[in-house]
Amino acid sequence: MSTTAEATDDCYTGAQTSRSRTLTFRIVSRSELFREILLKQQQLRARLRKAAEQAELLRQSLRSAALPDDAEELLRRHNLIQREAWQVLHGIEDSATEMRLNRLGGAETHEIIARTVIAPLERLHDDLMTRQRQGLESVRQPAAETQEQLVGRQQEIVEAMSKVLKSMSQWDSFIDVVNQLTEVINLENLVRNKTEDLKKKQFDSIFDSK
Repeated sequence: MSTTAEATDDCYTGAQTSRSRTLTFRIVSRSELFREILLKQQQLRARLRKAAEQAELLRQSLRSAALPDDAEELLRRHNLIQREAWQVLHGIEDSATEMRLNRLGGAETHEIIARTVIAPLERLHDDLMTRQRQGLESVRQPAAETQEQLVGRQQEIVEAMSKVLKSMSQWDSFIDVVNQLTEVINLENLVRNKTEDLKKKQFDSIFDSK
């Protein structure tokens, strides 16, 4: 299904008409939507896993770095990791919103993903990663953090990312289970409807034969 909007103004020099770009919608079944959301979650988890691997490599580099000379390169790598975490966070928020708007799962389901995945990722990005970025930016200043402090915080980042990844893995499994249950319920409803139709036809045929 596609839709396009058109608007005409009331300009004194003459009416002007403008058209929007065409938006295309695709209507899918609940089970298909569940599969699409599961695929998105798996892709986002793979991206965060790669970012976590880079965060661990950055921790190792911080231990042997010659500060402040290496600070600029370390900061560049950190910014890439933080940007990826931010993009994954918003991708998960979009998936959660899609589930809520389409009434996939109940309020408890939505609360779980908000508490175990979205909120920890927000804290990771807004707190730990932001403080690490500020620490790397200020290594040349008199009150700069020590190298051990930077390494310690990077270890916290790695551990936080690992915890979120574990929660995302559990969330993927949950979505997959819900999807399978939905298909089972749909199959049961189909069998029940077919059975009722068959009974009705048999009942009608008895009276028709008389």
